[in-house]
Amino acid sequence: MSGKNWREWVLIGTLAALDVIRPSRGSAVVQAPCDSRAAMRFAAKIVRNCGHVSEDDLRAVKLAGHDDARVIEIVLHVARNSWTNDINEVAKTAIDFPVVAVRKAA
Repeated sequence: MSGKNWREWVLIGTLAALDVIRPSRGSAVVQAPCDSRAAMRFAAKIVRNCGHVSEDDLRAVKLAGHDDARVIEIVLHVARNSWTNDINEVAKTAIDFPVVAVRKAA
């Protein structure tokens, strides 16, 4: 997956690993308290900006209650999902599962 799709897959994998989203009939429903939403925003910035985040981004995720260990966990999940995507791109791995779209919970 390249371009925007690549970023979406990395972010979906990261959010699932962080237990922020739950699969639900072909889509992923965001079910997150405020502190998890801060983690989601931080992960999205890492993905969109190729790891370049600002001091304000770090401050915001920490003010939401995430300590240094949790920040590192978020970064590692993004890195693992990016790495996995790169391997699958090189190997030309066929997607053998339904595509999942993210939507907000009602």
